[in-house]
Amino acid sequence: MKRTIAFLLMAVMLVSLLTACGCKHEWAEATCTDPKTCTLCEETEGDSLGHSYLDATCEAPKTCRRCGKTKGDALEHEWAEATCEDPMTCTLCGATEGEALGHEWSESTCTEPAVCDVCGAEDGEPGEHTWLDATCEAPMTCEVCGATEGEPGDHVEGEAELADYDLVEATAVYDTPCTVCGEVISSETLTMPQLHSDGYFLLTPQDYVDRLYNIFTSETDLYCELYVNEDMDDVITCDMWSTVSDNMYFAYTYFYDGDYSLVEADSDKNMFFNEMWTILDCVSSDDVMDASTTLLAMILAIDPSLDVASATELVVELTANNAISYNGIDYTLEVYDEAEVELLFTAIVAG
Repeated sequence: MKRTIAFLLMAVMLVSLLTACGCKHEWAEATCTDPKTCTLCEETEGDSLGHSYLDATCEAPKTCRRCGKTKGDALEHEWAEATCEDPMTCTLCGATEGEALGHEWSESTCTEPAVCDVCGAEDGEPGEHTWLDATCEAPMTCEVCGATEGEPGDHVEGEAELADYDLVEATAVYDTPCTVCGEVISSETLTMPQLHSDGYFLLTPQDYVDRLYNIFTSETDLYCELYVNEDMDDVITCDMWSTVSDNMYFAYTYFYDGDYSLVEADSDKNMFFNEMWTILDCVSSDDVMDASTTLLAMILAIDPSLDVASATELVVELTANNAISYNGIDYTLEVYDEAEVELLFTAIVAG
């Protein structure tokens, strides 16, 4: 048995001696395509490494990181559009082309800084408000953005203006407007100081009779009526009468525009007049009393500045002097028909 084992060992050693080249190898490192190789005898050992490819880029195909061998083609750039801050840029490799677009800035406002209309980027700080003064309609307001601050201001009072009038009541309404918004701040009703202007009474015969009727019924026991006198070519006439006395008292008033009596044909006009002529019947002492009362009422009707006491004083003065002037009106009182015991009272707007 021992002899058999020894024989086998000797056989192995013999084979080794027969196959060995006897070269002292100098090995070159294995490459992608070749195994490790002796540079002297070209004996190889092991396997080649095989290629180790880097991914293809936009500028190069797949490339072996060891030997540089390439495979396939380079990729194409995938360009992202240029922006305000960056040029056109490849999303794969980051390469750029051209220039950035640049921002397109809108103007800053009172509430916002300058803003790029393309990308929305902001620059700087918001501006300041441009304030308009407060008015009675609005508080202080920015004329750029419309922002408001505080409360509306006070009205600016203008001059009082005639808004309405009532000739029968002899009152005038004056409104004081705001010069900014036109709103009426205050309104005042005043007694008119006179009922004539530019040489004429402001009253029409009907206005005068309406005033006279109001005065008669409130201050006297006399009555009045306006009518067209057909017996006198349709002259417009105001009759006044009283039934307080035992006898019937009458007075008649006619209206004149210059030298002409107002007639029915004038009724479609304003019928302004500048003279009043009144015939007063004074046959009895009672008539004289009624005539005085009628004079009082007529003067009160044409001059709203007078109260009853001051008008009474005017009647007394007129009776004593036959002619007086007061508040732009000339009054006369004279005998019209001595036989009929009639007086003529005239009231004429002073020229």
